[in-house]
Amino acid sequence: MKPKTVKIAGVSLAVVAITVILLLVLGGKSRKTVHLAPVASLPTLKVPVSQPKPVTFDWPEYGRVSSHTQNLNVGPRPPFRTLWQAHDTSLLEFSPVIAGSYLYQIDNQGYVSARSAKTGDLIWQIRIGSLAAAAPAYSQGRLYVVMLSGQVAALNAQTGKVIWSWQSGSRIESSPVLDNQGNIYFGSQSGTLYSVNQQGQIRWKENTDGALKGSPSLAYGNVYIGSYGGTIYSFKQTTGQPVWQTTPGGQFYATATIINHMVIAGNIDGTVYAFDSGNGRLIWQYNTGSYVYGAAAESGHGNLATVIVGSYNGWLYCLWVANGQIRWQRHLGGAISGATTVIDNVVYVADIRISKTLGYNVLNGKSLFSYPSGGFDAAVSDGQTIYLSNWNTLTALTPKN
Repeated sequence: MKPKTVKIAGVSLAVVAITVILLLVLGGKSRKTVHLAPVASLPTLKVPVSQPKPVTFDWPEYGRVSSHTQNLNVGPRPPFRTLWQAHDTSLLEFSPVIAGSYLYQIDNQGYVSARSAKTGDLIWQIRIGSLAAAAPAYSQGRLYVVMLSGQVAALNAQTGKVIWSWQSGSRIESSPVLDNQGNIYFGSQSGTLYSVNQQGQIRWKENTDGALKGSPSLAYGNVYIGSYGGTIYSFKQTTGQPVWQTTPGGQFYATATIINHMVIAGNIDGTVYAFDSGNGRLIWQYNTGSYVYGAAAESGHGNLATVIVGSYNGWLYCLWVANGQIRWQRHLGGAISGATTVIDNVVYVADIRISKTLGYNVLNGKSLFSYPSGGFDAAVSDGQTIYLSNWNTLTALTPKN
């Protein structure tokens, strides 16, 4: 059926529509051609895009934190390329500490050095003692150092200038550790545990039954340390008042790691011990069969927490914190003398006998990294770069990609 044409007063709607359109277009006047002037092209503006600044983390003392978990949850992962290398004239037994864009390290001859973390360039160097075997500690612009020749000193971290210094009268190889108020704690080979304030004044000191060679560990308001007399001690952090002590025997050289209210420490008798941090009760022990000199590193949290520790028999052990049972183990082929560290779920360990630094997946022990030099402590990181101390060389590695 054809649509009907609607008419208004005798005029069709079609005619009306055409008329309206013509009036709008022509405006009742004759059409003119309008010529538009060309528009000059505008210059292209280049807006600078700021690159995000890489996030870095401090590693200000031995073990990174005062509980000595030896762990950084983020960081670079292998494969790596060499960013720079710096050489020393003496043994670099302990890894550097990291504060901001600086690395601070002590060599075996008692020289304290500051280097650029980015380039490895030497910023300053000063000799404090004649012999050293400890890491320094950084806090609030100051660097605290101890020496096997007995000196205890605070340095200006920017210049290396000595702020204060005194002679302890005993050999010290116990790396200093810091509390939140900037007080430092360390032990001596005469068996004395010290707490010293930022001005270098002794807050308190306590005697033990043997040489103190490991770094004190701080947690839950207490100080924990093992002695060469075979005893683990707990003291009040504020006053030095004894809390508990237990003597499983042997000799404790390794620094204790504090995890889940447990004090976990290796012994020269080959045993890794775990004690209740509150009362010193033995929770579990695992015998590796050879000396355990180095501190254990933490991996995971809560019920899934493990500790990874090396033995002088060349075996690397991953143990469940809850019960001391083995999660996995790997034989490196030589001897492990230093501490392990965990950086972004890779555990790093140095083998002193085969002179390699190796890295393994913390979950299953799968090999991820091998570097053709290794000595004592394995590695530290600022979250962007990994730093290896091997004999007399400090090496900075960064991801290949």
